[in-house]
Amino acid sequence: MKKLLFITKPTRFKKILIPDLSFNYTRGIAHKKYTDTFAKIASTVPTDKSLPNKIYLSRTKLGYNETFGEKTIENIFAKNGFTIIYPEQLSLEKQIQLMKAAQTIAGVSGTALHLSLFAQNGIKLICIHKRNYILKMQILIDKLKNINGTYIDAFLTIGNLKKCDGKSSAALIGINKNLQNFFNDNNFIYSLDKNNNTKEYKQFIQSFNKQRRIIPKWLGGIILSFVPSHNLRHSLRKKWRLK
Repeated sequence: MKKLLFITKPTRFKKILIPDLSFNYTRGIAHKKYTDTFAKIASTVPTDKSLPNKIYLSRTKLGYNETFGEKTIENIFAKNGFTIIYPEQLSLEKQIQLMKAAQTIAGVSGTALHLSLFAQNGIKLICIHKRNYILKMQILIDKLKNINGTYIDAFLTIGNLKKCDGKSSAALIGINKNLQNFFNDNNFIYSLDKNNNTKEYKQFIQSFNKQRRIIPKWLGGIILSFVPSHNLRHSLRKKWRLK
């Protein structure tokens, strides 16, 4: 801090150097120095060797979570030696401790997996992908940390609903062919019970349709009450996705 000069009034300089960003995932550019900050922070947190070396970072207890179908997948990982972790319920220090002890980190795609920045170099990461796009940020982190990443597209399609494309916050995942192949290749113990996901499938469809509505359902109902034609009301209800 002693070397910093705070500018509080108009000032002229002979030369101004503006450094590039050390991490720019949109351009796929990152500098090794970027990880130094996280390594420095991690070094201040005591290592706990009693912590599990295989962890699954779950989103199932997030209050705003709209990833449906994860619970079934989470249970399979638990049965195969992974400790289930809910990061939002832990202090940052505890989260970093878990990352430092982990040799394998698994979870659904999202910001929780970015905690791998605090992990050791060369760990394994299992990313269960919930959407149909490339995870540029996590892939860049993998390169910086020499992480052995496995990415599994686990998003599902129901009826005439299109695969999640990022336009809706609701996402549906499940044991599709990709995930089955991963489980089989890694000798996971699991069963295919389609009835387990029935409730979550219904919740997903409700959430998906709600987000796709042109106008709120309550407002649409008021407007339609003033439309005299039954056929027109039916047409507008369908167009506005109020069903």
